[in-house]
Amino acid sequence: MFMSFVFSRSFVGIYIFGYRIGEIAVGSTAIIFLFLLFFNSTYLNTVIFEKNMKFIILMLFLSFIIVALSSQSNFFLPYTYKASSFIWVFSVFFLGAHSKKINLGVKFIFIIEFILISIFFVSIYGLPEILVELFLIYSDKYEPHKGSDLGLYLIVVNLLIINQYKNNRFSLNLFVVNLGFFLPLILYRSRGAFIGVIIFVIYQFYLFFKKDILFVKKNIPLLIIFLILATYSTLVSQVKDFPEEVSAEVIYSSYSSLGEFRLQHYQEDYPIIYIENGRVYSGDGNLNWRLSMWQDQIDFMIKQNMTLLGSGYNERLYVFTTNNTGYGNDRTGLDNTNENVHNFFLQVFSRGGFLQLFIYIFIFSYIFKIYFSATKSKDILFFIFPLIWISLFDSSMENAHFPIIFYYILGNFYFTNIPNYRK
Repeated sequence: MFMSFVFSRSFVGIYIFGYRIGEIAVGSTAIIFLFLLFFNSTYLNTVIFEKNMKFIILMLFLSFIIVALSSQSNFFLPYTYKASSFIWVFSVFFLGAHSKKINLGVKFIFIIEFILISIFFVSIYGLPEILVELFLIYSDKYEPHKGSDLGLYLIVVNLLIINQYKNNRFSLNLFVVNLGFFLPLILYRSRGAFIGVIIFVIYQFYLFFKKDILFVKKNIPLLIIFLILATYSTLVSQVKDFPEEVSAEVIYSSYSSLGEFRLQHYQEDYPIIYIENGRVYSGDGNLNWRLSMWQDQIDFMIKQNMTLLGSGYNERLYVFTTNNTGYGNDRTGLDNTNENVHNFFLQVFSRGGFLQLFIYIFIFSYIFKIYFSATKSKDILFFIFPLIWISLFDSSMENAHFPIIFYYILGNFYFTNIPNYRK
């Protein structure tokens, strides 16, 4: 998790004995899943969860068997388990919940803060050439941090720091500094990730407001620092080279170009969302690419009577195998490897139909319900929802690193904080 945090997709693509680290990690989660199901129920039947989690993980496993059999998926092919990875990685939630509670010392706080800021500069200027060459040799690709990765890391690091210092002034200072660096960069990389981060930020500011340290005169210098950092980030996120002369005109131009790049449509005559001939379209190119893919996949599943059990795990989804959509196989990406519809719930629905979609909706609802019942706090919702939101417009939950970090933090950060969690 630490290395994928630092190097993101490039690290999990490194080959070891013919398998990528990401594939080994997901395979390990499948082993953990089966261990929980067949060999040890201690990690499932806690004071908080009682026997319900045992039932949930059993339902996930049975749904996998049912969907695999109905789609004639081959249980002996690795692709079957790759296509169903969203099932197996859920086991990391229990690994986090039963690991030692994360307690951050001062040194570790500064280490993860240093790493977070380093990720910003790596995202702008790239890694040293020698590391890039190593990844190109030993990994399947070199890929800088995506917007979804930046959103995940920003949320996780600030969550740990704010919790450690109980929303005091020091944690507010670090939080605002981090936002100054990352908000413009994340907006430039991904609007979906930016919206998810803003949801998290608003809630954290609400918590600071309850501590009466948000709207005070002492924060005026902090606001100035934020504006300076945000301006720097806005300038360099679009072009690596910082301008020799910074003027009001240059600053205005940088903010204006960022707004045009991310907030204006590629077809200005069309609204952000509109309906034409029974289809949903968007004047925004990225969103329209997704809407077209999502609707084609859903239409295909309806026509093929696949809505209950999905397409299964034996091959790529329909939208990545057809050329009759007007977009063709550019949906598979420049390297022809993409096979995710960039929407977590639709990906689950496409593979496992309503059967697995309802199970996942129930899982997240149940986790929130149990946590709220034990703590009377809704703060877990503002960790789950922003990251799920990001995954509704990205393939992040189908990656190897994103869901592992998400589920581990979800289990460890929230449920190890509940008194008498274990029996």
